[in-house]
Amino acid sequence: MTSIPFHRLLLVETRKIFDTRSGKILTAVLVALTVVSVVGRGLVAGPRLFTLVGTAGIGFGILLPVLAVLSVTGEWSHRTALTTFTLEPRRARVLAAKFLPPLAVAVVATVFALL
Repeated sequence: MTSIPFHRLLLVETRKIFDTRSGKILTAVLVALTVVSVVGRGLVAGPRLFTLVGTAGIGFGILLPVLAVLSVTGEWSHRTALTTFTLEPRRARVLAAKFLPPLAVAVVATVFALL
């Protein structure tokens, strides 16, 4: 049996973050909450970069870990863990593929907060 390429594992795990109903809702809430809180804080406190980035970090600090946990634990609630580990029995590759997409989302969110 040939091995599943790592990039395919990454694509599948990345898709799982945003294709689920909870992932879509949580992402939309995260973006909306961040934009509204930064605009509101900017109107009240003035356009100071440090204050606005800190305000954006509050929403990201609360909801991004939830998105990461949902992406990793979704296997058990959807009952696809058996299929995943049967198709790719090397758990380290699967766990690495589950770890990297939330990390990339966190980096993108940090850049978004700085903008």
